[in-house]
Amino acid sequence: MRVERPWAAVFGLGAAPSAGGAARDAAVAALETEVRLLRQMLDDMKAKRADLKADRDGWKGQAERLALAPPRRAWWLWRRA
Repeated sequence: MRVERPWAAVFGLGAAPSAGGAARDAAVAALETEVRLLRQMLDDMKAKRADLKADRDGWKGQAERLALAPPRRAWWLWRRA
């Protein structure tokens, strides 16, 4: 059974030694660009995560304040008929 390795052709593995230089440089440049973009996406996701955590903590605090507040009496309970 043969294992397919599409990256082998890009890096010049199994090809003639003189044929892989330019292709390898192009592949390295493409991979560096992809890594840079993925790191930027990761940073964006981390920032969104921090924003969501701040929102969550705000809502949690509000829910705790509302849960601990004494119940309000309705004004009509004090009215005499």
